[in-house]
Amino acid sequence: MLKVKFKNGQALDSDHQELIIPTKVAEGVYERVPIHPGCEELLNNTKRKACLNRSVAIFINKNFNTSLSALMPSGKYRILATFKVLKNGKVEVGKIKTSNENMEYEANRVLNLLPNIQPVIQRGVPVVVPLSIPIVFQIQ
Repeated sequence: MLKVKFKNGQALDSDHQELIIPTKVAEGVYERVPIHPGCEELLNNTKRKACLNRSVAIFINKNFNTSLSALMPSGKYRILATFKVLKNGKVEVGKIKTSNENMEYEANRVLNLLPNIQPVIQRGVPVVVPLSIPIVFQIQ
């Protein structure tokens, strides 16, 4: 068995100088996070991520059909929606969890209206990233 010591992905043994490139990146560790339209000018990932979250929440609030609330009893409703930003920036809706079928349909409709988002960049190439957003509202 051959043992090779590595430091920063580079073999320290002079007989083995190939660069080891990791195959999986820890969740949340990206060179560049997804960038929502209007967030391009921000200079770091923390601000871009906050802008993405804020922009998606505003988009959902603006486009969600609130007239559906007339069909539902009063109370607090929660929807957990998952989606992916694909390598080309398109949004692909994933699972939507809620107790109401109408709300599931509406969340799916609104998420499908999201504009293209600049994809995550890792090691210089675009990668698919899953995202989730809770949608909470009160019906009185």
